[in-house]
Amino acid sequence: NYGRAFFLKRAKLTAAALRLLLGEEEWLNAVHDYIWNICEETNWVISYHETREVDLFSAETAAMLAEITTSLGDKLAGEVCQRAREEIERRVFEPYLERHAQLGWYKGTNNWNGVCNGSIGSAFLWLEKDPARLANALSLVLDSLDVFLHTAYEEDGASTEGPGYWLYGLIHTVVFSELLRQRTGGQVDLLASERMRRIAAYPTHMMLSVERYANFSDCEETVTFYPGIIDRLAERTGIQNLVQVLAKRDAGDLPYLNPVIPTGLMRWNYDLALRTLLWWDGSLPENIELKDTFLPELGYVKLMSQTTNGVPVVLAFKAGHNAENHNHNDVGSFILHVDGETFLCDPGRGLYDSTYFTARRYENLFASSAGHSLPVVGGHTQSSGLKRRGTIEVYDANSNPKRVVADLAAAYDVPNLRSIHRSLTLADQGPESGTVWLEDQLTFADEGEETVAALMTWLDVHISEGG
Repeated sequence: NYGRAFFLKRAKLTAAALRLLLGEEEWLNAVHDYIWNICEETNWVISYHETREVDLFSAETAAMLAEITTSLGDKLAGEVCQRAREEIERRVFEPYLERHAQLGWYKGTNNWNGVCNGSIGSAFLWLEKDPARLANALSLVLDSLDVFLHTAYEEDGASTEGPGYWLYGLIHTVVFSELLRQRTGGQVDLLASERMRRIAAYPTHMMLSVERYANFSDCEETVTFYPGIIDRLAERTGIQNLVQVLAKRDAGDLPYLNPVIPTGLMRWNYDLALRTLLWWDGSLPENIELKDTFLPELGYVKLMSQTTNGVPVVLAFKAGHNAENHNHNDVGSFILHVDGETFLCDPGRGLYDSTYFTARRYENLFASSAGHSLPVVGGHTQSSGLKRRGTIEVYDANSNPKRVVADLAAAYDVPNLRSIHRSLTLADQGPESGTVWLEDQLTFADEGEETVAALMTWLDVHISEGG
């Protein structure tokens, strides 16, 4: 409830500031009031991050206020701009310059690094007048973002956090990168690398159908992408098919133009909304083309087929390990997606509450392997940790049927378990085209353990004898 009000206030400031930028002077007082009110907040750190001095949302607030007060500076009252800059200095700039190593996310290996450093770097570019202090700040930002781009994403460009956090980690990094490229006349360009090309291609690999994605880890199945960020990233990296993620089931539904975006991680901050206006020409892709995919570093496979009457069938499978960013114990989990609807699902993220990011995380059904389409062996669900992993032994998308086979045994702490060979097969031609077969073959050092296999779905289920 606190977060809902927190983000709504910033969305309303964004809407009012954009109107003022576009010449609607009657919104001046609203912009003044919202900026001043945000400056009066006791803390820009959101309630569930209260132990942190600077978090995702205090960094985002700093970037937003810095860009608003700079881009609208000639329209705004001087005391309002000055107050905002003083609060940014006290709440974000000073802690960052003096205590960056103690902030937890600095040189971190997940989305926090990209969000916080990208936002803070942008704020410094807008506000800092002292060349030496700016150089120091940018050096810190670039050192940390270098770690982010080389650790938060696998060598094949994949994110273990899923498409939603892939986007969230990158959006402020892209904004900062383009500001810095402009400021340096193109001499510093974070987006001009082969690694960024691989990172930019990732969401298309996870796409199941229009607006639907393989949502392993703490990701939601529906992800709304900022079109300005996507268009610019596609242009700058040359991954043109990235724009497929902007396709809409209903082309009249444009949530990125709605000041309160309820989907996933989306928030309507001024810097992101402005770049929707500046970087997006309003076009939406008319067609998407999905392909079979194998991302070896992530341990992810997507197989495509269709039924005999042409209905598309998508099978997504994940091996990976159980110490990933936003980890679920989900080695061997899979998704069956038919004609835009998910039949067998990954449940995605659980409720972010006081226990979800603690040692009690795997008591939550959403994070436990008991909440995924996986075996329970001798009463044991999967354990967490880097050594709890799956190994893809067969990936064959060139024959009929298509096939993936993985060994899941290392994900379980069951001493007498030798192997769990999970085989998923997808017919691609003939009278059985679109049919999926699942086989789990377990071997033990002794007589074995009773094993129960679950299939997870959000749909209504009818259980009959034997099926």
